[in-house]
Amino acid sequence: MTVGLMGKLRILRHHPDWLLTLLTAVLALMIFVFAPLQAAGIFLFQTFAIAGLLVIITAALVISGNPVALALMVIAFVANLTVFFLRIYYPWPYNLTLLAAAWLIIAVTLGVVVAQAVFRSGRITYHRIIGAILLYLLIAVTFATLLRLWACPFPIHLRELHSRMMPLSPAHFSI
Repeated sequence: MTVGLMGKLRILRHHPDWLLTLLTAVLALMIFVFAPLQAAGIFLFQTFAIAGLLVIITAALVISGNPVALALMVIAFVANLTVFFLRIYYPWPYNLTLLAAAWLIIAVTLGVVVAQAVFRSGRITYHRIIGAILLYLLIAVTFATLLRLWACPFPIHLRELHSRMMPLSPAHFSI
């Protein structure tokens, strides 16, 4: 007897805890491997980041089944895809701002979905503990994107960013 795709989805929805571990691994890979190599200019890792984002969206859909969360994640995915193609064909100066805004949507939406899965009633499992670690990673991503949007909403030079972040020199604190 074969189980159709919808039957497999129902099974996954009743036991989604292992997806928390998968999401944690994918997000850790994206933060600590794909993003630095992508920033170094290795184009292949940009495609890995898009594939990882598809895994994140699929897992969030299976965990929550919420159409609003799916819509927000798809909007963020389209923004990521737009940045992907703009970097290839047209050097747009607002790529990082759009990317930060998209990741803010992803982090907040995924944070809500994961928090509901981690803190719902039931047995505490290994996967739920790993899901709590995922929440910490998502909080870090949220603050990093907020810093990017606050510190430099427009394309600026790195020296100007430093002067915005540290407006006073140590001499101002001397008596």
